[in-house]
Amino acid sequence: GAYFGSGWGVYDWVNFALFLVSYAARFSALTVAAGLPFPPDAGAFVSYDAPAYFVVQWKNIMALNAAVTWAKMLKYLRHVPFMEHLIRVFFAALPDLVQFGVAGLVLLVGFGLAHLLAYGNDIQAFQTMSSSMLGIYREMLGDFDVDAMAATNRVLGPALFVLWTLLTTVLLLNMFVAIVVDCFARVERETERVRFLAFVDTRLLPPLQAVLSKLTRINIEPEDEEDPLDADDDLPGPGPGPPDPPGP
Repeated sequence: GAYFGSGWGVYDWVNFALFLVSYAARFSALTVAAGLPFPPDAGAFVSYDAPAYFVVQWKNIMALNAAVTWAKMLKYLRHVPFMEHLIRVFFAALPDLVQFGVAGLVLLVGFGLAHLLAYGNDIQAFQTMSSSMLGIYREMLGDFDVDAMAATNRVLGPALFVLWTLLTTVLLLNMFVAIVVDCFARVERETERVRFLAFVDTRLLPPLQAVLSKLTRINIEPEDEEDPLDADDDLPGPGPGPPDPPGP
């Protein structure tokens, strides 16, 4: 129950499911290809498109699953001392980075559509929505052709480029760095707190507990026993002696 309820348990089963789907695609390719003549007869046309499709899908799924499988190394590297802090920072920053990614995706779609409408008729990199989004992502990384944009649209070309690069390199990049730095500091504080509690539990408390135990034993011990010499005073004295002999 705990395994299936944990995030890593769900991640494992996603990984296993991708393996099963990829093997099913490969088996389908072999099954379909087995029913086709090879090599084809002279003058006959045989379409191998169906088995080729399954082979391509098998390779695509395996390519994705290769990254998923290797990412599982984080599950075990988090127990390595010199990797523990870095991986804790990564997982601490993950929720904020997801929100950051959603905001970045909204800007990417908006500016991708703007570039498509502004340059789509003249610049090949912006002729479709997908290529336009890829093109402005390349702009964010420094791969751009401002002269072609300006030649297409003298006003809107440079304006869109400047606005997009300002938003991404100045605003989004600094927000990303701020999120990571904040999570790093937060994990550092938590780590220091855990170390302090461990120090108190293993180094500070045992001596104090030993002293307290000794004091407790001293307090519950009985009072000193009575001196035997003092006890003799309470004993009864000797009885009367024998009677005196009669006189002459």
